[in-house]
Amino acid sequence: MKLTLFETVHWLGLTLKVPREWQIVRHGLSPELGSLVWIDRRRQRLKLTWTQCRHQPDIERLISDEKARQLADTENQELGSLVAPHPFRGFTQRHASSGETLHRAVCFDRRTSRLVELEVTTLDRAENEQELPFKLMKQLQIGGIEGAQRWRAFGLEVLAPPEFQLTKTQVNATDVTLTFQNNSAKNGAPKQQLAHVRRLALADTWFHGNLEQPLLEGAPKALFKQFRNVSFAGHAALYAAGSEPAPPYTRWRQREKQWHALAWHCESENVVYSVSAFGLAKAPLMPEVFRLRCAPPPGESS
Repeated sequence: MKLTLFETVHWLGLTLKVPREWQIVRHGLSPELGSLVWIDRRRQRLKLTWTQCRHQPDIERLISDEKARQLADTENQELGSLVAPHPFRGFTQRHASSGETLHRAVCFDRRTSRLVELEVTTLDRAENEQELPFKLMKQLQIGGIEGAQRWRAFGLEVLAPPEFQLTKTQVNATDVTLTFQNNSAKNGAPKQQLAHVRRLALADTWFHGNLEQPLLEGAPKALFKQFRNVSFAGHAALYAAGSEPAPPYTRWRQREKQWHALAWHCESENVVYSVSAFGLAKAPLMPEVFRLRCAPPPGESS
């Protein structure tokens, strides 16, 4: 079966396309050091690692040291040259016993001071995979974390305001939540703004038209006093507003947490989406500032 690069992933300023059959099983949130790992049904296929560097590394030294380490640690393998697009450099490791070849490549992006490494596993018997490592490297785009607003993974695609950073994830097979936090500061104090962007799949097995449920689950401490039927991206949606209980002094200072939430059913994707956002009363956060991409209603063009 030919592996076509269909699935686009945006993560921490990095953009790449992978085969649709591959699934992310590990993901890092730190801009300084982290990785994304993809598997297919049987094995790990791709590991993408990033490191924020203060100084430009010696790529040739990194490659030679890794070669020496692999030769010392692993037996019954053949090291070979790697055909890689500029600026990637690397080598291959062929394991005769397993019939697999590991393609290791590394590059340094001067513009963003990011060191990026790829480990791609191909099957020797699959002739259509021989060009796969080159294609993965060729279309990889390296951007900086500053202003990295677009996120696309786990079936979610969201454009977040530039001052928000992804700080937490909760990923299950049918329930994905990305949590964004505003790390900017005003008068020396960080802003207290946070949003949960959620995707609930297989809606036909549990959803019966009650959009209040995901809104209440997204803000369990909030007392919603207002619910309003609205339209969002062509879908029927439910908007809610409320606040968490707070003492009178906190309310007088406008420092109680106010929640604004939005949920809608995307029939074309069989998914319920919700955005639950909170900010202080004097600096509220609206869910609409997080722009989610979803399929249009049946019968409408995108």
